[in-house]
Amino acid sequence: SELNLNLIDNKISISNSNFKGTYKKTLITGRVNLFASPFDDTGDLSLKILTNDLDYEDALNLFPNLNYTKLTKSWLRKSISCGSLESFSFIYRGPIDNQYHDSSSTFQSEGVFNNSCLNVNDLEINNINLVTKINNNFFLGEILDGDFYGSKITGAVKTYKKDTNYRLELKGNSEGPF
Repeated sequence: SELNLNLIDNKISISNSNFKGTYKKTLITGRVNLFASPFDDTGDLSLKILTNDLDYEDALNLFPNLNYTKLTKSWLRKSISCGSLESFSFIYRGPIDNQYHDSSSTFQSEGVFNNSCLNVNDLEINNINLVTKINNNFFLGEILDGDFYGSKITGAVKTYKKDTNYRLELKGNSEGPF
């Protein structure tokens, strides 16, 4: 990996630098930017990570621990109990010192959960292939196929915050004995 380092006003910045490495024995690639703050010695970090075939638990460990991602991350940890993520990308942008005086942050992710297990209100759906999108505290998953007590299912799952409440919305179809 090569970092494109620059010195701007005696502050280090990194611009559009690609990297490659391993995380938990899985190859990851990505791009990093560090924009120096004009106000102090900190800056904003922009990080994009791409990976294939990453274990679901390892992927969730890469999600940042931000106030607005806590509920989504917690719900995913409780609801997904097996599988892997393929063609997954994570994008984080925020202050490097985690202070938000002159900055804000965002987190986005999208990809595919393969052969996953989803538990929704104690109902287990197995062998799910789920296309997901996460934008801060909003999760949208399209269930391409899955097994629910011998029935084939398709559908959508959405979690989001409305006012002060966190909501779960499910829609779908089943074909089979259930």
